[in-house]
Amino acid sequence: MQLQSDLPALEAAGIWPVALSYDSPATVAAFAAERGITFPLLADAGSVVIRQLGLLNTAIPPEHPRYGVAQPATYLLGQAGRVERVIVHMSQTVRDSWPTALHGAVELRANASGPVVRHEAARVAIAVSLDSATYAPHQRVGVRARILIADGAHVYGRPLPPGYTPLTLTVAAPAGTTVEAVAYPPPTPLPLPALGETLPVYTGAVELSAYVTGEGVREDVTISVTLGWQVCTETDCLVPQTVTVSLPLRYRP
Repeated sequence: MQLQSDLPALEAAGIWPVALSYDSPATVAAFAAERGITFPLLADAGSVVIRQLGLLNTAIPPEHPRYGVAQPATYLLGQAGRVERVIVHMSQTVRDSWPTALHGAVELRANASGPVVRHEAARVAIAVSLDSATYAPHQRVGVRARILIADGAHVYGRPLPPGYTPLTLTVAAPAGTTVEAVAYPPPTPLPLPALGETLPVYTGAVELSAYVTGEGVREDVTISVTLGWQVCTETDCLVPQTVTVSLPLRYRP
């Protein structure tokens, strides 16, 4: 299990994992002993807590042997004991890698995150990365593109009239790998008197996200990421640019 093998990195980031199962205490204890799991595993026999959290998988009928199982979910609790983030997957097989589940919530050490490729161009600095260096079957890994735009400059968002180039992220992965739609943050409307228009733009620091899931592959893969943009000021624009980088993602059974 990724949580167990990466337990030192989690603890170094101040994260203490706890897992909850609908199985009996004896079954949970046997599972932990067999897999060498040292972090706490909690038994929710009868799915009492699972029901209280609203996570019971109601698609499984009561007469089925797996009745009582929960929808896959991750709860992130802060130091005060309050729930800071909830991630629920409707698929019984899909799980976030733990760096993806924690993305933006905690600062991880460099050796706990995935590969990063950096690129500098006129008035922008770019970092393209994966949340994790490895993936397991049906595990969801975040793809991030962070763009730092120089003061006084902007790149365009969407929607745009013809003739303008928006900030665009394209992610390509091998067959058997699912790529989710890119999540773009909302741009800010910017009046441009010289053009007589108000257009959607990004300034400062921007992060774009997509997610890949290894559905039918059981081998190391390469994720190809292409970023396109056009840097402008209120009076002029540079030539549109693109950069394509390759990020390795190792398979971990």
